Order: sequence, then structure tokens, then C-alpha cells
Amino acid sequence: MRMAEFLKATGLRIDAARYYIAMGLFVPSKRNGKFVFSLGDVRDAQNLLTLLHLGATLQEAKPVLFAARVTGEPIEENDTFRALLPELIARAKGQKDHDQKREAELSAFLAPRLSQSTLRGFPLSAILSLCPEGSLSSERVVHNEVLTGAVELPGQSLPIRYGILCDGTSPRLKEDKTTLSTVQDFGDYLQSMPKESVSQVDAFFVALEKEIAALSGSNLLIDNADGSDSLGGLLSRYPGKQIVLWGGEDITRPKHVLDESMSRPIAYLCSTKSMTPFLSESFDGAVDFFSSDIHTAHKGEDFLPELARLLKPKGQLVLCKIIAPGGPLASEADFLNAYASLFTFQKVYESTPFVRSAWDFNFFPYAAEAKISLAIYLGQRRLTPR
Repeated sequence: MRMAEFLKATGLRIDAARYYIAMGLFVPSKRNGKFVFSLGDVRDAQNLLTLLHLGATLQEAKPVLFAARVTGEPIEENDTFRALLPELIARAKGQKDHDQKREAELSAFLAPRLSQSTLRGFPLSAILSLCPEGSLSSERVVHNEVLTGAVELPGQSLPIRYGILCDGTSPRLKEDKTTLSTVQDFGDYLQSMPKESVSQVDAFFVALEKEIAALSGSNLLIDNADGSDSLGGLLSRYPGKQIVLWGGEDITRPKHVLDESMSRPIAYLCSTKSMTPFLSESFDGAVDFFSSDIHTAHKGEDFLPELARLLKPKGQLVLCKIIAPGGPLASEADFLNAYASLFTFQKVYESTPFVRSAWDFNFFPYAAEAKISLAIYLGQRRLTPR
């Protein structure tokens, strides 16, 4: 058997084969100055590869190969190999312990790092708007607003139960409007959208309502209301639960009645242009989730503990984000990178035809078990201006 055939049969490289021959691990014969290999040499090569795989050195493998060559026995029945086994086992165990330690050290780099003891302001408005710069610009056409009620469109009624419309830009809304704060304004906006997008928004809210209704084990629930009757229905549907009422200026009408008649805690969250009418005795201080600067709504060092207290022990809050057709579509990767130091994100799902995705993120170290889910809806882009 020539060198080429030997290399093909054993899988060795020619430089490795020559090195092993020089060390005396292989002892082929020579004919006309060229090596000639036998089946015994192929067996020696296979045994050598096995020994090297088990952790033996070349010096340790040499006497084992010699004994196997003399006796003709498989290496597992070789006394020399059996004498070497304890050393190989101890070496493997030491390597395993080393690998486990190295794995633990590497995993430590992936573990979430707690921020310094000094509390920092929480840019929740930036998360809602997906603005990398961390604030909302007063020059934008559409600001963060909570929209409730029902929009009557020709031939159909579009119920809007909860949601946020923000940072959208439409060719039909380039006047001096700075906010969409009423149902009528929102109706005008929807009428400027393609018909298929209006249907998608309707279907999205219906799906989100079912999704929130199916949540179990939460002590934090979201609902919107524009009158005392619907608020009473909300309280009766969720007995014993802590309620977060998420609405606009219309929430001030039933608030005064509920504050006097209800003993259970209620937190009021809403967005207005000039005031925050959701101060509640059960929530120490005004926390405006839709402020352009969270420090103006509540002092930064007190905000996170307040929000953590609201969410404990295992609270869940679902926020809805809609990016309207034609609006800026922020990169999810850029968004996550911007807030990787504050939160640990986990993608929950991504579905079509809404091209939506949901993300869960947790607070550290204030309420590690509390969860906020951010649902993102991306409307279809307009192909041609209407």
C-alpha cells in the first residue's frame, strides 16, 4: 500500500503521517526508497487516533501501540492501555471541571448587570414612542394620546377601546394640528388611511382585547372608559383586582364619584396637553406615562420605586403602540440597543397580517418579577398618495 492509499484509508495528512513515522509510532517497510504500508499500519493509525481522542499524549500512546502490535489484541484488551486508563479518566474529569468553570465565567458576561445604587429617571415616553433620542419633539404632527370611544365611518363603526396613536405622519394632516385629542380628529385621521388599514386597526384592537381578557394571575389590568356606567362595569368585572384606568380627559368625570365611593385603590393614567387630572390618593404623586420628559411629571429618583410599587408583586401592564401608515418605522434593533442597559427584553411573538410584534421587559432591581408587555402594530405603508 503506497502512501496515497494509506492516507486515504486513515484520513491522515501527509505531514502528520511523516511525523508519526519519524517518532516510531508507525513502522512501515521501504521499497525502492518509498514507504509501503500494510493493514497492520492502518490498524496502528486507527488505534493512535483513538488514543489521541481519549486524551493520551503521543509519548503515552507509543507503548500502547507497540503492545497492540506485538500481541495483535484490540487496544481495549491491552494491559498497557488499562494501566493508562486511570490517568486518562482523571485528566478528563479535570478538563470537565475546567470547562464548567469557564462556561460559568462566560455566562457571567451575559447576566443582566444591575445599575448603580443611584436611581435614574425612567424614559417610558421614549419607549412608547420608540424615539432613540429619548424624548418627544413638539414639532411632530401626532403626539402620544390615548383614544377612546367609537369612530363612525361611512358604512361601518370602528370601536376604539384602548390604544395609543403616536408619531404618525399623514399627507392629510399637515395643517397646524399638534395633537389628535378627540374622537373626531381621530376619525378624520382614519378617513385619510386606506380602507384595508382601517380594517386592520379594527381587527387589531379586537384581538388585543381578547388577549388582555385572557391574561391570568395579573394584579394589574387595563381598561378604558368614557363614563361612570362603563367604569362601574369594569369594577364589577374585576372584583378584588387593582385597577389602572387608562383614558383621556373624559376620565375626570367619573373620577370624583369613584374616589368618594370606592375603597379599593385605583390609579388614573391619562394624557392631556396642559394638566394631569389623574392624581389619586392611592398613587403618591403624578406619574404621567405620556409626558415628553418624565422628570416633569415626577422627580426621577422617585419614579421607579413608585412604578415598581404599582406593579408588585407580579403585576402585568400591556401597552399598545401603533405606527400609522406612512409614519416613521423605527428599527426594532436600534430600539432594543438603546435600552439594553435598562431592561432585559424577550420577544414573545410576531404575527401577520398586522406585521406586529410583542416584547416583554422587566425592571431591575425594583420589581424583577413584574412584567410590561409592549405590543407594536405597524400599519401598511401607502403605495401612492391619496
